[in-house]
Amino acid sequence: MPRRKNIQLVCCRLISFCLLVLSGLSCAEREKQNPFDPHGRIYLTLTVLSHDQQVELMWDSPNLTGYTGFNIYRKQEGVDTVFKTLASMLLPDRREFTDYHIDYHQRYLYYVTVVGEDMESKPSSTVSILPGPGQVWMVDKWGYQVLLSTYDVEHIIRRYLTNSPPTDMAIAANRNTGLILYNDFGIVEAIDLNSMQSLVRITSIAHPYNVAFDSAAAIFWIVDTTGYLYKVNASSFQVTTVSSALGKPTQVSVSENAGHINVVDQKLKKIFQFDRAGNVISEISSIGDHPLIKPERYLETADTGRFWLVDDAGIWDRIYTRLVTMEDFQCIDSLNAAGDLALATDHTLVWIVNYNNIDSSVMQLSASGTRPLELKGFYNPYDIEINPYDGSLLIADTGNGRVLHYDNTGQLIGKYLNLNFPVKVMVE
Repeated sequence: MPRRKNIQLVCCRLISFCLLVLSGLSCAEREKQNPFDPHGRIYLTLTVLSHDQQVELMWDSPNLTGYTGFNIYRKQEGVDTVFKTLASMLLPDRREFTDYHIDYHQRYLYYVTVVGEDMESKPSSTVSILPGPGQVWMVDKWGYQVLLSTYDVEHIIRRYLTNSPPTDMAIAANRNTGLILYNDFGIVEAIDLNSMQSLVRITSIAHPYNVAFDSAAAIFWIVDTTGYLYKVNASSFQVTTVSSALGKPTQVSVSENAGHINVVDQKLKKIFQFDRAGNVISEISSIGDHPLIKPERYLETADTGRFWLVDDAGIWDRIYTRLVTMEDFQCIDSLNAAGDLALATDHTLVWIVNYNNIDSSVMQLSASGTRPLELKGFYNPYDIEINPYDGSLLIADTGNGRVLHYDNTGQLIGKYLNLNFPVKVMVE
């Protein structure tokens, strides 16, 4: 009997010790969850967006009682050495704040704290943003989504999830409308850019491949690789067949000042120019005495009267340019594999993709054939776009599932890495 009592006593003491340890751990955990404890943590998610020369901060509830408000702190990179108070004693039910005192192309860092009667919590996690003119649309084919991001492409504003993989898109910003192509499924979809809701789905275009928006006429132009050129009214979404006599059109672009619709046709080996009524007004089928072999890209600038053309001539892709007043194109460069073209804002040079296995580049070309700047280290730069507001460059790199934004000197502005297969970038 005494031995049994000893065993019972030991067991009781052991249980008491375990309960004491668990109680201590529980108290310690509760203390760590208290943001006013010196060793505690602040469970507060701070997000940041920018547009129209302002930065918007938003945060969730701190999920505690007994606090009186919030403080917001800011540091301007390269200017401030420490964080400075931006706003203090914001009301406890406040969940947002707008910073109007910002400059474009400057990076800002923010954090928020919770304020009690006579104490302040530790800082929340720090968020940063680089505001600039314009917002960026990204089309992620295998991510089945279309995203709108801030200027630095690091913060997502809105997202539209698609039922099929999107392959191209054009936006009518002044009408808050986007037109998405689903080439693999023969679908064209119009969406509201504000609500990110579907407006209409068009199934009468068999293989919609490329789309461009003509803001002067409020018309979307679409090429179908089975040989068609269509126009879609941006208000009624009525579809009109402009031409059914093409071969394999793969690119459509709009020269609004001249009223030209430019179509690259790889099967007929021509560049067609249509007027807005749908009439063919000119054709380009040769470079001097040499017929085009496989035209791939074409750009026209009505203000300077300069054309840019990429022709796959077999071993080399040749890049040509000419003025309207000249009788022939001038070959300014040759690349093993040229990709997308984008016109610089001053129209004196173009950006062009130079494919080179897993080390591709995006470079500038002048009309005289010089290469003022080259950016390297891309895997598959599928689409490039120039920001019309400041001349910065956006690159959709499908190989690494990312979109990168560079200023016109080649300095990185920002990057978004959480994509599957980005095929299109646009600036609104």
